[in-house]
Amino acid sequence: MTTDEHITGWSREDMAQRLAQDIPDGAYVNLGIGIPELIARFVPEGREFIYHTENGLLGMGAVS
Repeated sequence: MTTDEHITGWSREDMAQRLAQDIPDGAYVNLGIGIPELIARFVPEGREFIYHTENGLLGMGAVS
């Protein structure tokens, strides 16, 4: 049996980009594994976040 249903929704990148818009300038952001880690790619221009990693390090940046 096959279906032609098309699943719609947001990609992980879409969700991360949208969430990055809601984080205020200067906020501490926990770069957890998964979508939280993707947020670092979508920081709005002129806004700065202070990144925190799961193991307690501050001042981390985007994954290259």
